[in-house]
Amino acid sequence: MRIVLRLVFALFIGFFAENAVHAQVLVCKVTAPSGMNLRSKPSTTGRIVGRVIRNDTIVVSAETYGELKLEGIPGNWRKVVEVPGDQYVWDGYLEILAQKGDSKRDSSAIKNEVVIELPDTTIQLQDAKPDTDTITWEMLLGKDYFDSVEKSQNDKTSVERSDNYNDSISKKPFTRPKTSNEVHLLLESYNFCGNAGSINLNLHWIAFLPDERGMRPHPTDVSIELSQNRISTGMEFDITTKLENRSYFLLGFKNKPELEFIFSDVEEVLRLRGRNVLPGERRMISQSGEKHSVYLSALGTFTNFNKDCIDNYQLFAFIDLRGNETRENISKLLPKSADCNMADLYWYGDINNDGVPDMIFVNVEDEENIFTLIMSDLNKDLIYHAVSVFSTGICK
Repeated sequence: MRIVLRLVFALFIGFFAENAVHAQVLVCKVTAPSGMNLRSKPSTTGRIVGRVIRNDTIVVSAETYGELKLEGIPGNWRKVVEVPGDQYVWDGYLEILAQKGDSKRDSSAIKNEVVIELPDTTIQLQDAKPDTDTITWEMLLGKDYFDSVEKSQNDKTSVERSDNYNDSISKKPFTRPKTSNEVHLLLESYNFCGNAGSINLNLHWIAFLPDERGMRPHPTDVSIELSQNRISTGMEFDITTKLENRSYFLLGFKNKPELEFIFSDVEEVLRLRGRNVLPGERRMISQSGEKHSVYLSALGTFTNFNKDCIDNYQLFAFIDLRGNETRENISKLLPKSADCNMADLYWYGDINNDGVPDMIFVNVEDEENIFTLIMSDLNKDLIYHAVSVFSTGICK
């Protein structure tokens, strides 16, 4: 089977002259360490309809919809534009990158369409803004992309992502755990500066979307496009879906999964209690109705009374399997930072329906945000295993 890979180069001369300019909008970068929620109305009581992660870019209205002071930081509510429906975000953790007119691109601005056929994978790349006259596919997608295509042709299996897939943008302060290729973790990202070729679009992708009852899994397709709003001099990609709302995260499976149930809403608990499990804290993560009881606890020494820096930090999971409690060191499954930063608990829920909650952690570092999916397997001596790692990278 041959699938079309498109690269569309846009000519910008006369672009804005041919488009109607409406209200002013702001292109912003998210600076909140653990990301920010998108809500259905400009209030903390608004239903959560999506999430943006640190160093992501988002386009919001210049008009404000009410003031709010959180944790001593003043800010305003702004409406997210270029998305369907009403979505609002608080701007206390938004850094303004640019201001422009809210313009709609018309087809007359698109020139020089190039169509190239490649096997077994579809990636749609649009709005390229080349800095040089010569652009190779290896520059755009990375050598790993072509290696993965060749391998998939030979063995007809999904390709396991390389442990050093993001070395080109990392200072390598981490020791990455080896991961399984049965499940792949992905987050919708704007201005993604990592290796786009490491993302296998041929998996069965499931988006986890917040709704009124909790977190709802929804099948979707994933597309990768060249970013429309560049914030650096390198290649930047947008990882998106065609769904109306922005997902919390996406999981890709080799085999089509059966995920027809609604997951409990844990976001408000994380927002109120914090995403770090501090030494001496007991954090229950199992939900009512689950077969087994699981809680997190940590050890470590506070340094200079700064809770963000804890020496010898270790995070443990205590799993009660019908009266038989075991303890496992979760820290060994997470990237080891060069400093004393703790991993944030991004989300938890029972994905594989075995009665033990699975977890997603994020390590927020200067050079990249590293998300780790940890899942349970009751058939193995150690219950918890790191099954997928995804890094967003920082555009420079």
